Amino acid sequence: MRIVHCADIHLGRRRLDGRLPDADFAAALQHIVARAVAWKAHAFLIAGDLFDTPQIPPPVLRQAASALAPLKKAKIPAIAIEGNHDRPGSGNAQPTWVQYLGEEGLLTLLATPFSAEGPVLANYDLESRRGALLELDGVRFAGAGYLGAGTERKVQAILKALP
Repeated sequence: MRIVHCADIHLGRRRLDGRLPDADFAAALQHIVARAVAWKAHAFLIAGDLFDTPQIPPPVLRQAASALAPLKKAKIPAIAIEGNHDRPGSGNAQPTWVQYLGEEGLLTLLATPFSAEGPVLANYDLESRRGALLELDGVRFAGAGYLGAGTERKVQAILKALP
């Protein structure tokens, strides 16, 4: 299986108080996506921090949608988790722009919620667009997203709960 992986793209990052353009972040993502399409990747992984902040202006959302569209056209699943920059805070249930991209069918967002009993490792559901586990061609992807200060403990709990 050919997997293309990226992380920490930080679309919308402002450098030098906006004096340097943010277009190079979008260009980098477009380049990686183009390579994935050319290589006929089986999956494209985004391991968090697609955006630099949870509050992004519309042009940055357009950059993300435009960059991810070729994957959808090529039928290459884009599987993502949210990083600490994508969410307003660990455990915050407010909707995010990464969730929006998932709802638009541009990516599959994997997340592992935690209940009082531990991690909830549900298979990804296409209708609700929610879940922690996704299987493609016999390979299982498990996504947790940013786990905050409890990362070590939560990762151990996820590993123990995996089917």
